[in-house]
Amino acid sequence: MKAETTPNGHAIDEAVSALQKSIRRGLEEDALYWGKELYLTDKAVAGIAWSRLRVIASEDRQQCLRLCQLAARMLCEGERLRR
Repeated sequence: MKAETTPNGHAIDEAVSALQKSIRRGLEEDALYWGKELYLTDKAVAGIAWSRLRVIASEDRQQCLRLCQLAARMLCEGERLRR
């Protein structure tokens, strides 16, 4: 069963939307926050986040480099938090 909220109580659909808006607006710290929230929720929700990141990268080529950098930071932060 997929979670309905993130660890800090945000609705999943709102968190995914906030992640996308943060990336498109160039708000890196906000995007990291939302990415981490989704990543730490559960495996299914992390999959939703990664799926959305792929869509953003394919739709908006200018944001692709920023998105790749953000994804790398999210992975590093996620690994650090799981230790």
